[in-house]
Amino acid sequence: MSASPGPNVAGPRAPCARATALGCWPTKKVRLFGRMLRCLYPKSAPVLPIRALTEHTLFAAIDHRLARAASHRFETIHVKDDDVRSALEKLGTVTGVPASLMPELSFVRVTGGGPDAWFTVARDSAHSNVSLIFNEDSRRLTSEDTVTALPGLMGAYPGAFFVVPREGLGAFVAAVTTLDGAPAYGALRARFGVMRNSPDFWAHSDALHSAAVALDPLGAGTFDYGRLDAR
Repeated sequence: MSASPGPNVAGPRAPCARATALGCWPTKKVRLFGRMLRCLYPKSAPVLPIRALTEHTLFAAIDHRLARAASHRFETIHVKDDDVRSALEKLGTVTGVPASLMPELSFVRVTGGGPDAWFTVARDSAHSNVSLIFNEDSRRLTSEDTVTALPGLMGAYPGAFFVVPREGLGAFVAAVTTLDGAPAYGALRARFGVMRNSPDFWAHSDALHSAAVALDPLGAGTFDYGRLDAR
């Protein structure tokens, strides 16, 4: 006759109600993924085996489904200015330490050679997890940070303003891609930045808001300068 386990001995565990309700979660997840793809792809699209489905596949399906409704305003492929498009493409390859030293959101104004061009440089901050809102620094993975460079003005909380003469675009890109510490970032700001105490700060602000209205008449508003970098 077998003895029942004591109070401190773990016996066989009965499936919990949640597990019973969900069944085999991996299987259900794959089935859900498949149903999503069937809804997104046209019926004429080839059927892929479940093992071939990836996150990229899902996003490609979403892009296909929403192609006619999606905005393409921030796609670099539509930038007609070769110098600006080249700068955007190069900035978009910045990763690791140089990316981590850039503000979360920067607005860049390109002057000379015709009307001013504006683009956005955003830092994509990597984390080990985002389960808590406190002690973010302990979960940051700066070596995995990346940069997204987009034409136009995206976002409402700029962290830095840069004014770059067209002939200086190459130098600006090179300075960003080789950032290795606070002194290098300070040199970048000193050369191209519009500081809070710059004599032309408010003139630049007026030009920024005028550009925002011209680029997006319906969505333009007043930018919040509370996060502007003072470095």
